[in-house]
Order: sequence, then C-alpha cells, then structure tokens
Amino acid sequence: MRINMENDASNDEVRKLVRRHKIKLISIAIRDTKRTIQNKKEQKSHLRRKVEEATSADDWVRMKAMLEKRAMNTYNQSKAVEIRKLEDLKNKSIRNQSHNQEWIANTTEANLPDFVERTLMLGPNFNVQNKNTIPYIRMIADVETAIQGIPEAEGIRGEVATFMSNYINYQRQPRTKNNVWIHKEIIRTREYLREHPELYVTKADKGNRTVILAADEYRQKMTTMVTDEETYTALYGNPTARTLKKLNLIVEQWFTDGHIDARNKYRLKVYNCHPPRIYGLPKLHKPDRPLRPVVSTVGSATYRMAQYVAAILGKLVGKTEFHVRNSFDFAEEFSRVQVPDGYVMYSLDVVSLYTNVPVEEVYECVEER
Repeated sequence: MRINMENDASNDEVRKLVRRHKIKLISIAIRDTKRTIQNKKEQKSHLRRKVEEATSADDWVRMKAMLEKRAMNTYNQSKAVEIRKLEDLKNKSIRNQSHNQEWIANTTEANLPDFVERTLMLGPNFNVQNKNTIPYIRMIADVETAIQGIPEAEGIRGEVATFMSNYINYQRQPRTKNNVWIHKEIIRTREYLREHPELYVTKADKGNRTVILAADEYRQKMTTMVTDEETYTALYGNPTARTLKKLNLIVEQWFTDGHIDARNKYRLKVYNCHPPRIYGLPKLHKPDRPLRPVVSTVGSATYRMAQYVAAILGKLVGKTEFHVRNSFDFAEEFSRVQVPDGYVMYSLDVVSLYTNVPVEEVYECVEER
C-alpha cells in the first residue's frame, strides 16, 4: 500500500505508521504459529499414547525410530528452505546494487557461487564503514613513523591532528545492516576460496578487474617466466642476511663520515626483514594471458635504503623536455601537436624496461647530476 501526501513530513509519518502496523501483523502471525505448534504437540501426544497402547513394545520401538527419522528429514528440508528464503531477503539489497559482469574475469571452468561473484565484483579497493572502535593510537603512531625526519613533519602532524579531531567530534559511522551482510559475504567468500585451493584470485595488469585463474596455470606461467627470462637467475642460498649486514655497515660508515645524522642512521639500519617477493599480474588484453612480473621489496633489506635514495634522486626527475608525469600529462601535451600529412605516430613498448636499463650508465648519469 502506498499513500502519497503533499508534505514530506506527512509522508514520513505515514511510512512510520505503516511500518508499525507491519510489525504488529508479523507479531500476530508469529503468535498464531506458536499456538498452532502447541496444538500440534498436544495432538501428537494424544496419538502417541493411542498407538503405544495398540502395539507391542518391539513394534512401537521400530515404528518410533522410523517416524523420528522421517520427521527429522522433513524438518531439515523445511529448515533449509526457510533459511534460504531468509538469506535471499537479507541479501536482496546487496544483489540490487550496481554490478557489472565485466568487473571480474573467470578464466577457469569453475562455476562460482553468486556470493563469491558479488564479493569479487567489489574489487580490491572496496571498503565499508569503520567499526565504532577505531585504533586512533595506532594510527597516530603510524603517522609519526611515516613523517619522521621529513622537514614538513610539523605541518603534516597538525593537519592530521585536525582531521582526526573533526572526525571524532562530528562524524559517526554506524555499521548499517547492509554492511553487516557484506562482511558476511566476504567471510563466506574467503572460506570458499580456502576450500578451493585450485583457484587463484588476483587483479588484472590493466583495468580495474578481478581475475580468477587456475592455480596450476599461474604456477606454470610464473615458473616459465622466471626460468626463461635472462632477467632472473636462480639462487642456491638466501642472500638476505648477507645483504643486510653489508647495508648496515654502509650506514655506520656514512654516520661516521658525517653524511647522515643519528635520526637517519636509526631509520636506515634494519635488523629484521624478509626477501623480496615476486608475483604476476595477468595481461587479459594479450593472447594466452601472459603474466607481468612484479617484485615487491616492501619490508626487504633494501627497502628503507631505496626510499632514502629515491627521495634524493626524485628532486632531479622531470628536468628534461621529454619528461611526462602520466598519461593525462601526455594527452594534454599531445593535444597541442599537429601531425603533418604523410607522417605516422608510433607507440613503442619496451620489454622489461627497468630491468634492461644499463646500470653503469645510470651511475654515470647520477654522478653528472
């Protein structure tokens, strides 16, 4: 039933009234069902006494076991149907959200359940509202660690403090029912993927798409990529501890020679780390879906040193007329270019660009600048 009033306030009152009466009707239906169940229980007790009096003890035991088994099967079937109906009602709002089948690419023959597809369509950057208990202290500690030694640290600290103060005082983020069921679908998806180790989920190399690969295909392509390319060499030992020792000796020497202060010495010295990790992102836009290798050095022996050196060298980037920051910068520059008749524009792609840059020439460029 839908009643339209002239004023929004009146419409709100009508909606609240309708909702209250719906709740009352549901309560009456629940009480009626309870009365029906009680009547059925009384009829069951009466019939049980009559059957028990009319049969022998052995026949009664066999009949009772058969009836209890049938009743349990009927109960379980009815319960499963009702649970499924309830889940459909609860997830109705989630299913009605905007989804696009092109947001995921299932390259396997596996038929994914609906809740898995809905979860993967959300993408790796999806987030929901925070819990009521937010770890403010840990956030402040992480910010302090990140800005340590930066000249603009005081300004950044003030902005972060203002932002967090405004958030605590003026913002509320209650966890709505929709968020609760999204969390439940995410948990169910994790359980499903744990139970199906033959599936590998990652993101595509280009485009905001989630890719489902066969785990065997992923391992085979990664192994082939690492062993066939000259960029990678198999090691027969873990050089992490040796690299860590050499880096710490360099840091100590820099401090002794006065190149860095005590704060940078503390930042650059590393005592616990792990080796860099390699993974591959499938190139869906190319035949046979080759993998693009990505090496993550986060948390490795050279990570802090690389950050320190990159901060120094970053000031030299963009000093030539051929430098473009990103594709938007390139599009803006190229929009002003008129290609003469008879000329053709080429787009060239360098294979493994960074790993093929000659290191000795890089050293020379750095020294010159």
